[in-house]
Amino acid sequence: MSVSPERGPVLALRTPRFWLRLMNLSVVSQQYLDWIHVASEFINVKTPHDNQRLDDLRAYIAAREGRHDVLFLAIVNAESGKHIGNIKYESVDVQTGVAVMGILVGDQAFRGKGLAGEVLLATAGWLKIHRAIHTIVLGVSVKNPAAICAYEKVGFVLEDKLLVVKSHLDQVLMVKRQ
Repeated sequence: MSVSPERGPVLALRTPRFWLRLMNLSVVSQQYLDWIHVASEFINVKTPHDNQRLDDLRAYIAAREGRHDVLFLAIVNAESGKHIGNIKYESVDVQTGVAVMGILVGDQAFRGKGLAGEVLLATAGWLKIHRAIHTIVLGVSVKNPAAICAYEKVGFVLEDKLLVVKSHLDQVLMVKRQ
């Protein structure tokens, strides 16, 4: 990570197909907001984002900028320059070496094409080197077997216990140790 006097911290990771850039207010759009609504409908869970407006989304992103315990990246198609999703680690706990991850592939054209694995491996590697993170945790809906399979392909394993979120939707806990 470097610092630009005009824009503050700058982080850009490159994978074969994507740029991963620190989230900032420039990516806030109605399309991005729509992705959040579609994602919450897909997993049939009520989220704090259900009635969210663009101003709320801007405030959410601004509240995470510059925090050492958050790594929030926009996933950008390297070929087109188009914002297609996000990956977020919150919280990143350097004392325990554990980070909690979530990913949103908003552009449906990129679902099922290995994006999650490619992005996860790049960010996990960065976190290991720069934040001494050795364990990544995520929760995934039992109604999303494709996501479970994608996470398993990059080294996540299912934990023995189920998590129950506020809406009483069962999720499996998955962990990747590196």
